[in-house]
Amino acid sequence: MSTPPLAALRPDALSDALSDARPDGRRLRGERTRSSIVAALLALLDDGVPAPTAAQIAERASVSVRSVFQHFSDMEALYEDLAAAQRDRVAPLIASVERPEGLDERIVALVSGRAELFETITPVRHAVAGRAGRSPALRSRLAELASALHTQLAEQFSPELSAMPARRRAEVLSLVDLLCSFEAWDRLRVVQGMERNAAERSLRTALRALLT
Repeated sequence: MSTPPLAALRPDALSDALSDARPDGRRLRGERTRSSIVAALLALLDDGVPAPTAAQIAERASVSVRSVFQHFSDMEALYEDLAAAQRDRVAPLIASVERPEGLDERIVALVSGRAELFETITPVRHAVAGRAGRSPALRSRLAELASALHTQLAEQFSPELSAMPARRRAEVLSLVDLLCSFEAWDRLRVVQGMERNAAERSLRTALRALLT
């Protein structure tokens, strides 16, 4: 059956035909607005604003406050999208850590990668620390990140770990995981006030002592 020419379609049928033939502009605009709101929240957290208000988010995103609540039913929904955005943001930093042949080179690569990752996420981690306890989305994301980083360590140092007895291997991996955690990095940088280079040197020294 042939399709009738556009001139033969009723006005409402013509509108339906055009809607079927092109992307849903309203939906695409909505997705862009939603993304801009999440990006605005992330930017505010990066700037050190610990608990941005809807008005601050709306201003940074160049939308109305009403628009924020139209796209997100509550702050949990907004932070759920934030968690996803942060995951996409840091994934390349985790994946970019190289695995050279020598242990010293692998330690340097790992510590450098962790330093870059943790320096990137520090403002957001500090800002959401209080909210994480009551946000399922943030708790899930933090657990997901911790698991990915643990797996990365096991792979990065698999030659050394596999040569150890099972019990010793588990103990060493747990200690390496602790040393290379965000919490340890934050303590070195914030509580102890170390410069980034000094913190990296300390981690490299500790990892060599554990793995050799």
